[in-house]
Amino acid sequence: MWYAKRYVPLQAGSIDGTDTVPHDRAVQRAQLARYVPPKERNGVSGDPYKTLFVGRLNPETTEDTLSTFFSTYGPLITTTITRNFITGDSRGYGFIEFKNERDCRDAYMHASKSTLDDRQILVDYERSRVMEGWIPRRLGGGFGGRKESGQLRFGARDRPFKRPFKPKDYQNAPSIDPEQRHDDCWRRLNPLGLSPRVDDSHSHSHENRDRNHETSTHRKRERSRETYRSRDDEEHTRDRRRSSFVDERSHRSRNRDDTHHRDRERGRDYSSHREQKRHKRDKSTSPSRHKSSSRRSHRSSRRD
Repeated sequence: MWYAKRYVPLQAGSIDGTDTVPHDRAVQRAQLARYVPPKERNGVSGDPYKTLFVGRLNPETTEDTLSTFFSTYGPLITTTITRNFITGDSRGYGFIEFKNERDCRDAYMHASKSTLDDRQILVDYERSRVMEGWIPRRLGGGFGGRKESGQLRFGARDRPFKRPFKPKDYQNAPSIDPEQRHDDCWRRLNPLGLSPRVDDSHSHSHENRDRNHETSTHRKRERSRETYRSRDDEEHTRDRRRSSFVDERSHRSRNRDDTHHRDRERGRDYSSHREQKRHKRDKSTSPSRHKSSSRRSHRSSRRD
């Protein structure tokens, strides 16, 4: 994603910023429009770098409700809701001016997409006095929009530009600066001759971004080390299980051989024991047989 540094109606009407032909009449009207930013002589006062635009408000939301909601971020100077000149009904957006720019930046970072009076609000900076080439919605410009209207505008935090597609021959590939990767990059410019200021928020943001990058890189390294360490542990455990299984199998085969040898020896002992018993029995029975045969021969001789 990337964001517009200056407002170009033809680029804002494209989802990737590469259109060369307007796709609706509102873009043509915005190209021909000449918008003059409001100044103090028109009743608009205050520091534009401390003022926030709040859109998509509930028609029942009042200035008191809006000031109560945003006072949690810091002290306020003014709270205004734009209303219809005749009926006095709310037009669904307003402006908040903070006393400190730091509070304004905190509200810009955290208050967007919050719920106020059952509506999800949109918080953005006041672009009319800050952004170069700004064209409001009533003249065909602006940002955001709904799909039903068919007049979507891209380049802001509500609908940032998508990654540029591969441009065709008749399309101009946009040149994207590194600062256009952030949705408040246009605040670094001073196109309308505003009083110069020394704002160290960008340096702090760069330092915080670098610090976050280093932290994320360190976390990734630690995560990869833990992953490799867990893999090594799993391989070591697997090897140990495999070696224990091999040892168990060899132990089983050794026990089996010992059992077989023991059974064989036992069989030999049993067979030798049987032979010895038979031999003893034969020895014990052989003299009695000889005596019985001699007696029979003697009796037969006497009879004769």
